Amino acid sequence: MAKHGKLKGGAFERKTCKELSMWISHGEREDLFWRSAMSGGRSTVAFKKGKKLKTSSGDISAIGSLGFHLTEKFLIECKHYKNLEFAGLIHNRGKLIAFWQKAQTEALNHSQLPILIAKQNNYPTVAVMCRGGMKSFKLKYRKFDLVVPAFDMYIMSFDRFKKLNPKVLRKNHDA
Repeated sequence: MAKHGKLKGGAFERKTCKELSMWISHGEREDLFWRSAMSGGRSTVAFKKGKKLKTSSGDISAIGSLGFHLTEKFLIECKHYKNLEFAGLIHNRGKLIAFWQKAQTEALNHSQLPILIAKQNNYPTVAVMCRGGMKSFKLKYRKFDLVVPAFDMYIMSFDRFKKLNPKVLRKNHDA
């Protein structure tokens, strides 16, 4: 990725951390999530050595106790690209599918479920989750803008995601 791409990706991760913090705290805090060390690379390196660093997997880590329920259950990846190749969903190829498959593999390696928060230039940000994520939030198919069963992808706008009740995760976690 070019220097501009890394800057754009880092800015997107920071913005997403703030938005997730505001969502999970019902608008009270913007400091509950932050970018993982090496964008999750620290966890990937440790995994190759046989260790699981679940709290630093993915692009986003919880740094406040309210966020731990989300990052304990989900590996969160962020991608901001000029073209995510949404049309590839029809043709079974493209960047969005590749990013999703990588998130699924990394989540599985850390006994988590994947969430991919992705933005294509001039399009709204989307949140992608798997069927297990859908069940964790107690959602029905109709809540999603697009479902791609071949890749276990359940896609909704990130704005709609931020209207979900985060307390559902704590209830599922404490049960």
